[in-house]
Amino acid sequence: VLIAGEKTDSRAHEYYVQGVAKNLHLNGIFELYMMSLARNENGEITEEIPKSVLIFFSYQNALDDSRSAILYRYLYDHREQLPELYEQYLPRIRAFVVSAISKRRTGANLGVLYKAFLDESMVNAQNADAVLEVLYTAQVRVQNPNISEVVVLYEETAKEMHYPVREGRARVPLYGGSYAILLASPGGERFASGVPYAICKWMIPGRLSQLVGPFIRSGEGNLSLYLCNHSKNCDEITMENVSRFKELLEGKELRPSYKNRLYHRLLRFYYENGFHKQLSDCLLQLKPQNLSGRERGEYLEMWMAAGNWEKALSWLVSFGTYGIDPKTVLKLCTQMDDLGEEGRKKRKDPRLIETFFYAFQKGKYNSTLLQTLCAYFCGTTREMRDVYNVALSLEVDVEELSERLLLQMLYTGAFVGEQTDIFRSYVQKKQGSDLELAFLAQASYDHFVKEKLPNAFLYQQMEQVARGGQKLPVICLIDYLKYASEHKGEMGAEDLIPVFLKKLMAAGLFFPFFMEFQDLLPKLARFSDRVMLVYRSAPGKNCTVHYLLNKDTEPQEDYESRPMKEMYDSVYIASFILFFGEQVQYYITEDQIGEAGERVEQLTQSGMLQRSDIRTSGKGSRFSMINDLMVAGTLSDYDT
Repeated sequence: VLIAGEKTDSRAHEYYVQGVAKNLHLNGIFELYMMSLARNENGEITEEIPKSVLIFFSYQNALDDSRSAILYRYLYDHREQLPELYEQYLPRIRAFVVSAISKRRTGANLGVLYKAFLDESMVNAQNADAVLEVLYTAQVRVQNPNISEVVVLYEETAKEMHYPVREGRARVPLYGGSYAILLASPGGERFASGVPYAICKWMIPGRLSQLVGPFIRSGEGNLSLYLCNHSKNCDEITMENVSRFKELLEGKELRPSYKNRLYHRLLRFYYENGFHKQLSDCLLQLKPQNLSGRERGEYLEMWMAAGNWEKALSWLVSFGTYGIDPKTVLKLCTQMDDLGEEGRKKRKDPRLIETFFYAFQKGKYNSTLLQTLCAYFCGTTREMRDVYNVALSLEVDVEELSERLLLQMLYTGAFVGEQTDIFRSYVQKKQGSDLELAFLAQASYDHFVKEKLPNAFLYQQMEQVARGGQKLPVICLIDYLKYASEHKGEMGAEDLIPVFLKKLMAAGLFFPFFMEFQDLLPKLARFSDRVMLVYRSAPGKNCTVHYLLNKDTEPQEDYESRPMKEMYDSVYIASFILFFGEQVQYYITEDQIGEAGERVEQLTQSGMLQRSDIRTSGKGSRFSMINDLMVAGTLSDYDT
């Protein structure tokens, strides 16, 4: 009756057990025995299967896949106890595994069989997707009856995966490890937590997942394989699988950030394997504004490797050097001549010149890069000085750079210690220019007015300019004479000194150091009875000297005042006719503006002038005889 009614409950199973034990040959008893076996929540049996049942099914098996999986797993688990029977079943088990894969069947029993029997002979292009799915499919168990589906979110993909829940169970493929599970209700509510669930994984794929790689090229399995391998960092691009990575990039499944990473790896693959055509095609798809500096730097190298120097230059000019290897910039500069006239034109682009200087700063340069910088670079004075020093050491022509450096120093007032050397380099190639005169004028101003240290070469150059027939600026004449007065016997330009003196005196300029050249210009003797007071201040000041003449006969009682003449920018002079032994006590005031806006005289300097030298005045002096008498009287020289 039970067999006729095909009963499979637990009560019927007890009768089937007894019938099998008594070897009752009833049609269908073995099938109903297997169908009525008690199973746990994973589908596994908890009792031993009689050997007679195993022998029966070794000849024929009409069981469904679920019961067949139980039967075959039991034989596998007992293969050592039943070796002959296991060998007899083996071909049928292997065929069943292949069939179950094609149907994408999963479960605890099948998980054991897949792990035991799945090998490369069972995997092909037709079933590779199915193999990957069954290896990673798990069961999600939910006790809450209001949950209708499981939603899986992968970090790498933008698309959600939805799986229905039936009787508290959902069959869910879980690829890799970077995913999140949400539980959803029919009303659209989603729960990331608060609703308990359990994940039951039937097997750990391990090495088995590697079997499908050679066969998957496109489709849904391609994405699944990527998710598996990406989480394990083993998704290397090779000649065999490059096509499937291209297919992934052409799809819309991956998030932009992961697509960019994958695209970068594909480009790197083409670059390292010399596939320049494919590399160029892929690089053209990039939007450099969306890339990081490091990525742009790497892709710049790839553009160069692909031979597209124009594109590399365009990127470099547009986005600068952030993240760029200076060796790449150096290589680009070196190869620009290969672009012909167009490359030579672009070499002048200020933005490109800045990138070349970046490479120089990082210590990456050669003669080509230095020649370019010397020809076109305009940076700060110190930056240009650094280029100058290196270029000079490598015997690169620095004429153009020297000219720009001198101009910049003159306009900005930012001078460097090597300024004279730079000037020397310039005049060796280019003499008699306005720039040369301007630099000499500035150098003279710095020495004479600002009292900076002089350089002998500059005065030699002034001599050369003067002998060449050019007109030296007034400040150069003044400074030259001052330097010559302090270095008598070193200059060797006695023919020029009188000329300079006459020009300055004709312009109404006179300084105390002129008197050092009486032997070269005798008419200076008429100034020998004068003592000059030199005072330095700011240009354009109203400076007044207040003086009191002390004589042996009648000392002066009240101070007299007179304005000091600004003989040259910020240099003020007042002269006094003094005889030997006479003194002038003085103080100097400058006009200042008080707190209320009123004019106030401020004392700035005081001192004493005297004529104490016994050297007689020159014959051209108006008072030479009087001065000589006073000297003789002081010395009791009555014979003179």
